[in-house]
Amino acid sequence: NMKTFVSTQKLLSIGAVYNIKKSETEEIYMTVKGKILTFTPKLEAFKGEQLVARLTGNFLKTEFTVTDIENNYRGRIIFPLVSMTAKFKLETGGKTYEVKSGILGRKYVCQDETGKDCLLINKEFALRDQFEIQLDDEIDELVGVLAAVCIDQKFFQD
Repeated sequence: NMKTFVSTQKLLSIGAVYNIKKSETEEIYMTVKGKILTFTPKLEAFKGEQLVARLTGNFLKTEFTVTDIENNYRGRIIFPLVSMTAKFKLETGGKTYEVKSGILGRKYVCQDETGKDCLLINKEFALRDQFEIQLDDEIDELVGVLAAVCIDQKFFQD
């Protein structure tokens, strides 16, 4: 039973801003805002006015850590320093998942140890950076949704 979200980067905003919607509704479920003028990526996720998570990347954008507002570790997205394909590791809930990408880095597939899909991220062909995110209960919702933001920050921002 997969939950589906759509992440869309707002055009012409100061700093990166992403609106996340649950696919069956037009209502904004979460907004992710990047801080500007920082050496490393720093983004904050809000539900309405309420800060719910922080996403902090390193200088090379190879590692992003998700923490909640009490500063509890929720997960990490780790990209290889050099890779011919767009792939990464996702850590959450005490497990590490290998996430593989197809050609052109538009579709990312994360499977558990049984080979079941537990996170799918699909970059849509759109004027702005838009991703469809499907995840099951095994994947921390914040981490799964923010993984799409990490992909965008890493591969599609320049």
